Amino acid sequence: MKEIHACGAGRNSVECEILPRVNLQKVIRACQLRIANAYATKGDSHALVAVACSSIALQAYVEAGSLIPGALGHIEETTRNLGLHDRLGEEVMSIALDAGPMMFHEIEEALAGEAIETTVEEVA
Repeated sequence: MKEIHACGAGRNSVECEILPRVNLQKVIRACQLRIANAYATKGDSHALVAVACSSIALQAYVEAGSLIPGALGHIEETTRNLGLHDRLGEEVMSIALDAGPMMFHEIEEALAGEAIETTVEEVA
């Protein structure tokens, strides 16, 4: 198991808050099961939501430096095995799979905007 660092820094970083150890394979497997269960019990539309939620959940670990971005490929493989790409289309599935990276990018932009606004207010 790997340690998850809130700042994405290495083990020797003094400024870094270390989060509890997590079994990353278990996290990925839970995401795969969430998608499969949603598909089996509620169908394609619920599976699509589960894909987006799983993308967001895994992206948090990517941002923390604990997972490589390619780990999202496990989710894509699951969706392909369930036939979601064939039924819903590549574009729809691409958007759902990119939900995590897009959300974190938006958050970074928003936080950067707040930092700029704060700096401008302090100068004025």
